[in-house]
Amino acid sequence: MSALGNPTIQLPVSSLLSGAVVEHYHRPEKWLWQIVSSMIPIEVRVRAGAVQLAGTLCLPAHGEPRATAILLPGSGHHDRDETIGIHKPFAVIAEHLAAAGIGSLRFDGRGIGRSGGSTDSVDFASKVEDALAARRWLVDERGMAEARLLFIGHSEGGLVGAAAAAEKPTPLAMLAGPAQPIAATLHFIAEAESQAAGASDRQIAHERAMNTAAFALAARPGNPPRQELVELICSHLAAWPDVGDSLTDADRDAAAEAMADTLLAPDFRSLLQQSPADYLRSLTCPVLAMFGERDCQVSADANLSTFRQATAANPRASAIVLPAHNHLFQVAVTGQIDEYETLGAAPSAVALDALTDWVQDVFR
Repeated sequence: MSALGNPTIQLPVSSLLSGAVVEHYHRPEKWLWQIVSSMIPIEVRVRAGAVQLAGTLCLPAHGEPRATAILLPGSGHHDRDETIGIHKPFAVIAEHLAAAGIGSLRFDGRGIGRSGGSTDSVDFASKVEDALAARRWLVDERGMAEARLLFIGHSEGGLVGAAAAAEKPTPLAMLAGPAQPIAATLHFIAEAESQAAGASDRQIAHERAMNTAAFALAARPGNPPRQELVELICSHLAAWPDVGDSLTDADRDAAAEAMADTLLAPDFRSLLQQSPADYLRSLTCPVLAMFGERDCQVSADANLSTFRQATAANPRASAIVLPAHNHLFQVAVTGQIDEYETLGAAPSAVALDALTDWVQDVFR
């Protein structure tokens, strides 16, 4: 069974729509020297309402940047590099952009690293606020032209970028960003994990029914319906098929409480309330959607179809599916999360080049 459905109910918050991933990036010494010599990293502070965000402005070493990207990470709470262990996907992207003459700004999330604020109060709206604050800072404090700025968002960060661009038209690259309803993406993740764990068809169907009801209840406007949500989850767990007596009442109650905590956390609940297609339909700026064929978190086929429908009226919208790539844009075997550590570069050279080529084309 998946983490959404097994008797321990460890909802995979860290993996859902997440840019927080593990990757070993092998870089020859010669390439490292070329990277260091092609960029200038500057420690900066960005004011976002009452919060000060700490970040890195990375500029090309030679000449003015042809454009500057604001990097927006996936769900959860991340530092400026989307660091997990020794891995820093956004640092890799920033380095590659700088080598192509493109600047970037990335920052620690609220309550993370050197940024102020608290992770407890972070929700979707505050992430959009921070993205717009970073955009405003580049214009007001660095004197950059608005017409030379763009958002690059990975996973949920792509949706944050779409919401920000809907408010302040700005070119946007969505890297494995959701276009389908958020609940559909969560179902895709849960079912993929359940199948990988050997769950029966009956269990997968039961899990989907529970999750459908729980997601809808958690996303309902108004005060968080905690007790109602706990009772709903408990009732589904009590009727879980093919588990016999292995789930005790205490286990069931603890699992329901834990799942309710996750679903009603401000960042998760506010994400459930978003409609990606609505944001995409409102955009008239250049938009790139890049998907990985073997992504087990954001389905390439389903989200590509929804993206094309939502952006049909925007002649500057485009999409690409990278063969054999996973959610991190590594060249993958299965695409499953548990193989991220064992694969090559994240993002791959192919993904980095595709992204950079699009930016250069937009900002000729």
